[in-house]
This record gives sequence, structure tokens and C-alpha cells, in this order.
Amino acid sequence: LRLDASDFITKPINDDALHVALKRARRRYTVRKQLQSHTALLERENAQTTEELIRTISFQRDLIASSMDGILGCDEKEIVVIFNQSMEKLLGYSKNQVLNQLSFDQLLDPGDERRLREELAADGYGGENRLFLYETNLLNSRNEKVPVQVSATVLSAQGQKNGMVFFFRDLREIHRLEREISDQARILHQDKMMSLGRLSASVVHEINNPIFGTLNYLHLMKRIIERESLNERHIDRFKRYLNLVEDEISRCSQIISNLLTFSRKSPPALAQVQINDLLDRCIVLSQHKLKLSNINLVHSTDPGLPAVLGDFNQLQQCVFNLVFNAIDAMPDGGTINLEGRYDNDREKVLIIVEDSGAGISEDDLPNIFEPFFSTKDEGHGVGLGLSTVYGIMEHHNGAVHAESIPGKGATFILELPPF
Repeated sequence: LRLDASDFITKPINDDALHVALKRARRRYTVRKQLQSHTALLERENAQTTEELIRTISFQRDLIASSMDGILGCDEKEIVVIFNQSMEKLLGYSKNQVLNQLSFDQLLDPGDERRLREELAADGYGGENRLFLYETNLLNSRNEKVPVQVSATVLSAQGQKNGMVFFFRDLREIHRLEREISDQARILHQDKMMSLGRLSASVVHEINNPIFGTLNYLHLMKRIIERESLNERHIDRFKRYLNLVEDEISRCSQIISNLLTFSRKSPPALAQVQINDLLDRCIVLSQHKLKLSNINLVHSTDPGLPAVLGDFNQLQQCVFNLVFNAIDAMPDGGTINLEGRYDNDREKVLIIVEDSGAGISEDDLPNIFEPFFSTKDEGHGVGLGLSTVYGIMEHHNGAVHAESIPGKGATFILELPPF
């Protein structure tokens, strides 16, 4: 039995006793084989379960480690126990400096920590003990504030808090882009105000002439009424005078209305823009400047030219910039061709401004759309006009091109997709 015998019988051997012993031996052998089979099955299943568990844990660990968002986890004492690679990059700490070393409150300014805890306990950002897309600041390894967007939840088991988990997204790049957009809007408005100043000087003369003529007609009518009794001839003359006064005042009203529309600082408003209307308004506001500069403007627009989708005010600013640049390029006078055309091959609406000035040198041509680059003499421009045109065209999914032969003028082409 010590050597693992299943049973024993004593002599003399009895058949019944032998059968009983053999029966017990067989049962013992069968049970042992079954136990071996069950043990092997359990071992295989345990190995498979262990492998799957290891694979699941490894996947979850890799998922946390490689997440684009920073993931930070705390235990029930708020000691940091999870700190992934994105958190290391975000705050400049290594895992060894943080894991089981720092508590959550050491990563925030006291004021930011207090507000975060208040919002986490309230239900304004996703519900009680939850935060969703809340903005705050973390403190990095240099004790500098880092703007972040955080989602978080308090972990609990059987009604007891046993940890917290936070997901952080770095907002520094987003804030940089917001500042860049704000700067672009400021530059756009600054350039518009410069154009407005140039327009105003011209419009003062443009309005002064019809107002002076209108006053003369009114004084003449007043003098006639005071000195003479009205007759049929006077009434006919008054009608003619009043028609002239009405026309001149209407022209002044249109000029002022266009000027106010151009000067108004308003958010971009995309709508259908008729190129013919756009060019006509630009001509009305710039015609006196053209006359004073001894410049002849030739205007043509293709019939049936399709509308474009854009902001009328910004597109008007583009055309003004190109027209004013053309005027500046011809101090002794010349000709500007202003054209609206449709390019069938490329399916683009074109606005072309061509002058007969001195042109642009080959060295300057590649740089003319860069901010603050100017070919004008000091005091006559800061180099914002063409860069503003370039930015507006990009915003409208369009483009601007320049062509020039030195000594033979320059051509600027605005390209816009049809509506």
C-alpha cells in the first residue's frame, strides 16, 4: 500500500474477496484517469485564461500609454498611480517622478484645484462626480500654467470613493491658433482703415462738388422767389433745377452709403456676390481719385458672369487695394483696365486689374504678397495691402496672381469659384 498498491487480499485466496478487490482496483484506476483528465483540462483552461488575461491587461496598458490625451489616475488617497506618455510630454515630468510620489493637488494651482473640485462635485459639466470638457490649468515641472481641457470621473465601489481618473487635452496649440486668427482679423481691419483713409480724402472732393452745385441752385431759386413773382417760365426752370438737385443729392447719398458699408466692422457674411455690382461700387468710390490722378479707367464685365459665394465687404476691399496700388504705380497718369471674366477651361470667375505703370521687378515679384513687404517709398505704405488680399482670397477658396513686365505695367488676377 505504501508503494501505491490499490488493495491487498490474504491467503488463502477467496474468489469473492478477489472479485471485490479487483472491482475496487478498477474503480480506483477509473477515478484516477478521470482526475488526470480533469486536471489536464483545468490546466489548459487556466493557461488559456491566464494568457487572455495577460493579453487584455497588456492591451489596456498600451492603450493608456499611447493615448493622444493625457491620462492620470489616482487611488483613494489621491496619490497618482497612472501617468501616461502624453502626461509626461504635457507636464515635463517622468513617470518615476510622479507615480506613487505626487498627489493630484500638487499638479494644480490652489485656485484652479478648488474650482475643479467644485465643478466635479456639481452637475454642471456632465453630472455629479463627473466632468466633461471643462477648461482649467495644470502646473508643469517648471511650475508654469498649462491650459488644458479635462474630462474626469470619481471611481467608487460599494458607495465608497476608491479613486479618480482624468483625461487631459493640451489647449496651447488651439489658443495659439485663436490668437493667430485674432491677429489676422486685426490686420485685415487695419488695412481696411488705411484704405478708408485714402478713400475719404477722395470722397470729400467727390461730395463737395455736387453739394456746392446744389447750394448754388437753391440760392438761385431763393433769389428768384424773393425778387420776382413766379410765372410759368420760372416754374419750368425750377423743375429743371430741382431735378438737378435731386440727381446730385442721390449721387452723394450713394457715395456716402457705399463708404459707410465699406467702413463698417462686421463679421464675415457669405452670400451671393454679383461681380458687376462689386466692380460698379468700387468705381463709384474711386472715380474722383482716378480723375485727380489723371487716370483713365476702362471697365468691362462678361455678360452672364456667374455670381460667387463670398463676403461683399472683403471682396470690395481686395479690389480697392488693387486699384489703389495701380493708381500709386502711375504718378504721372495712365490707364487701368478693370475686367470681370469667366474662365471656361478652369471654371473660375476672374477679376482682373491691369495698369500701365512701371511694373514690378523680377526680384520683387515673388515677395509682394508677404506681410510688410512694400516696393513703395517710405511713408507711402506698410506692405499690408497685398498680404490682406492674399488672405481674403484663401478664405474664399480662391487665389490671387500677379504678372508683370518691368516698364510695361502689372496685372493682378483674383480667382474665385462660381456659386
